Amino acid sequence: NTPHLTVPHPELPNRPFFLHLLKLMEPEGAYRHCDTENCFLKGLVVSPKLVGIVNITPDSFSDGGLDPEHGMAHAIQLAADGATLVELGAQSTRPGALMQPADSEWARLQPVLDGLSPQMKRGEITISIDTIWPEIIRKVLENYPVRWINDLTGSLDDDTIKLMTSRQCNAVLMHSLGVPHQKDVTI
Repeated sequence: NTPHLTVPHPELPNRPFFLHLLKLMEPEGAYRHCDTENCFLKGLVVSPKLVGIVNITPDSFSDGGLDPEHGMAHAIQLAADGATLVELGAQSTRPGALMQPADSEWARLQPVLDGLSPQMKRGEITISIDTIWPEIIRKVLENYPVRWINDLTGSLDDDTIKLMTSRQCNAVLMHSLGVPHQKDVTI
């Protein structure tokens, strides 16, 4: 317990959509503090997939960082360790982070995508991109076999949705009160 983080989250018993995931991960001793007998009734996913995260940002504390080689190696290791999907993010979304413009995000993302492209084409790794920029989504889908887009704003425009549909690209739509933080300010 800290002033900013409590594990497990105190509201977890009120989130049945998540309880079934805990039950699947540890069927014999699933989250002992909650009634999990009926946890699958409101579950959104019966067979969860493991998503690995590679942050290509200067403030990443554990994974990709700004070195493309390190980011590629981390993505490949996550896939080897069983991640169904590896998500690349070149925009810090930590509290207080300032948003990068699309060209800066692309400069971080492109070398990692270039390096992972052969593995994507061979089906050895499935990549998702998280971004707020429609132009990043367009560049990614026009140049790489990316299968997922995580839209951090939850507000994709019609042209981007049409492009994603034409490329059979899945979407994850997020809602975050703090994203984008300050789109027009860079670090």
